[in-house]
Amino acid sequence: EPGNYSKEILSDLYCDSTVNLTLNVVICTINVNEEFMPVACHGESSGSISFSIENGTTPFTYDYELLGSNTISGNGSISALNESIQIDNLPVGTYSITINDNFGNTAIVVKAITQPDPLSFEFIPSDYNGFNISCNNGADGFLDLHPEGGTPGYLYSNNGSSNNAIQNLEAGLHELTMSDANDCTVTQSIVLTEPNPLQVAVNFSNANCTSTNSGQAEAIAEGGVSPYSYSLNGSTWQTEAIFSNLAAGVYDLSIQDANGCTITETGEITAPQIPVFDLSPDTTIVLGNDFSLFVNYNDTEIELTEIFWTSNDIESLSCTDCLNPTIFSLNNATYYLSLTSSDNCTQTDSIKVIIDKVRTFHSPTAFTPNNDGLNDSFYILGGKDIVEIKAFKVFSRWGKVIFEQSNFQPNDQSFAWDGNNNEQSLEMGVYVWYANVEYIDGETIVYKGNVTLIR
Repeated sequence: EPGNYSKEILSDLYCDSTVNLTLNVVICTINVNEEFMPVACHGESSGSISFSIENGTTPFTYDYELLGSNTISGNGSISALNESIQIDNLPVGTYSITINDNFGNTAIVVKAITQPDPLSFEFIPSDYNGFNISCNNGADGFLDLHPEGGTPGYLYSNNGSSNNAIQNLEAGLHELTMSDANDCTVTQSIVLTEPNPLQVAVNFSNANCTSTNSGQAEAIAEGGVSPYSYSLNGSTWQTEAIFSNLAAGVYDLSIQDANGCTITETGEITAPQIPVFDLSPDTTIVLGNDFSLFVNYNDTEIELTEIFWTSNDIESLSCTDCLNPTIFSLNNATYYLSLTSSDNCTQTDSIKVIIDKVRTFHSPTAFTPNNDGLNDSFYILGGKDIVEIKAFKVFSRWGKVIFEQSNFQPNDQSFAWDGNNNEQSLEMGVYVWYANVEYIDGETIVYKGNVTLIR
């Protein structure tokens, strides 16, 4: 057993001596406790090895090296069991540790120091039809970050939290730093894009003389993101950029692009003064009568700069620059009225007047020349359509002219036949008469007939 021993020894000559002996037990097995700590951040030299000897015979010496490297190695000594040895600032790799005691015993430990994958992250930005921000000068961009490598437990410099969705971003350069559980960091940048400013030019066209509802608004859009939609005064969005048939008023024309960005332009449409009127329906009048043309026009707020009548029978008009002229026409005619306002808008309407050429010629069939004041003479009757009786003759049954007058007006009894011939009373009987009548329309008609003289 190990310990200290003493022994007295007597020689043959009876001389004595004392032998002192210390006996130690050598433990040949060297047991090592080791811990290899990985590198904290990829590419660093932050790994470490710690070890201690729990069994063996002190003292010990050790050597370590990074296998495959001629630059990383070291050695040292250990004087006591369970003495902790710490080797720091080591890069990734496989290490060999050799431990020797003074009795030729050896222990070898081979183990790797690992490292995490490179720390990185991927940007997945917002996408609004090819842009990262929906509208120019907006702040609705966002980034989804997808981390890779390192040691999980990631934090982001933009919001100081583990939330990997970063919102409310404007256009431009954004630099983001991510750290992992080992406080390793990586910084990356991204440029977020935005569309050009949405712009619009709106052409508000005033109503013209065709109608007070002939105004128009046309939009020409650029910037933003096409296609565009258009709305007038809050109407349903449409793809057509032109709004027609607009009355006078103030209009808000809004444009919306594919991302929902909007811009509004306000403009005013004015309407000219348009004289609105109508003439009487086409009418028929009897030849020889006059007729007043009636204009249904009551808009006193519109200033008229011109009243103009024209016709294929212009001479039948009593005036050409008054609203309600009188006509006296001998033939069918069409009359056109044009009214022009102070805005130089002209409206025209027409009326057709048909002349009913009813001939008012009339002759009695009998008369009684007895001086009783009733039907005492025979003469021609007629209306204003007759210009004159050019010739009027009465014949006996044998064809002799017994009465004759010319160039006189109808209804004139001074040109009547009193039943006499050369101041001699003629006997009762049937007589033939003849009349050549000229009418105001230039037509001449010959009339013939019989008249009975009764006494």
